[in-house]
Amino acid sequence: MKDFFLEIVAWLIKVTLVVLPSLFFWVRTQRGLLGPFIGISVQRVLVGFAIGADLGLVFGAIVGLSRIWDSFFGST
Repeated sequence: MKDFFLEIVAWLIKVTLVVLPSLFFWVRTQRGLLGPFIGISVQRVLVGFAIGADLGLVFGAIVGLSRIWDSFFGST
């Protein structure tokens, strides 16, 4: 009984980690959707990085140029 349970668990892991991702990749590639999906994901990463970098630059400049803000948010 224990061996049967281990075989089922091994099969589920194999299906979940190997078969389903490769099936997802194959279907998206065949339909021509993988490229646009990757492009959208890269765009989201770059937009998020740009927003975060801009906010960090502005906030850093405010803290660096103002003694009042530096007393609240300064590192030392």
